[in-house]
Amino acid sequence: MKNKILASFATVLVAAGALVATAPASTAAGLGSCTAYKQYSSGAYARFVPVNGSTPDCILGKGNYGNAVWALQKALKTCEKYSLAVDKSFGNETRDVLKKFQTKKKIEVDGIYGPETRGTMRFYGGESMYGSICNKF
Repeated sequence: MKNKILASFATVLVAAGALVATAPASTAAGLGSCTAYKQYSSGAYARFVPVNGSTPDCILGKGNYGNAVWALQKALKTCEKYSLAVDKSFGNETRDVLKKFQTKKKIEVDGIYGPETRGTMRFYGGESMYGSICNKF
């Protein structure tokens, strides 16, 4: 009986290790999910950036929903010029567009928004008489 319990426990540990090993680097770093967006600066330098509380060091992935996803989708559509529904829902379409963006920028292609992706992206900041305002973070 003891050997069966130990074997079962070992199986669980191996399975858990496999799950940890395949987790994206941004998740493994312990970053929380982006839950809102924050406007940084104003006027011609404005940009709406996904945040968790007051920090922009957060992640977004498939299944996330809300204003943080809106900021990401708006940036991808308006500033980076990808065809994408801006619906506040991070689904397959958003993941696939984000992968295209990551490939274009030659960064890790995982379909997850995190600090590395943020560093290469221009963010939507509003409209002016000259068109959309887009700025890097």
